[in-house]
Amino acid sequence: MLDALNSAGQALNRKEGLNNDIVRIGALPTAALGILPTVIGQFHKQQKDITLQVATMNNTMLLAGLKSGEIDIGIGRMSDPELMSGLHYELLFLESLKLVVRPGHPLLQETVTLSRVMEWPVVVSPKGTVPRQKRRSAAPEPGL
Repeated sequence: MLDALNSAGQALNRKEGLNNDIVRIGALPTAALGILPTVIGQFHKQQKDITLQVATMNNTMLLAGLKSGEIDIGIGRMSDPELMSGLHYELLFLESLKLVVRPGHPLLQETVTLSRVMEWPVVVSPKGTVPRQKRRSAAPEPGL
């Protein structure tokens, strides 16, 4: 990710007659609070004259912002190939889905299987997100 920011900063540095160069970043809230602060700190050590503007948004908004030119770089999730057409992307890391239950939940008393989990109400990611699509492919269920 630092390489992408540096490339954007170097491209701006090559443009003549521009002051206060800005790189606009769209990021999922988890990225904005997780990995982005460290990367921004490293970037500013190398590119002191570039201003970074960060906006948090969902993945659909992020892809639309990249395509419209409203943002320069996006830090989001892989999406349907159709939604990502025309964009250059690089896989930074893999996420795994997690099951979270309250202390004392009956599932903690037994070996957890997907079929047992699906006997309980579950909260899943919003429609159109990759985690939700992965969940649907693992256990398709009407109405989700």
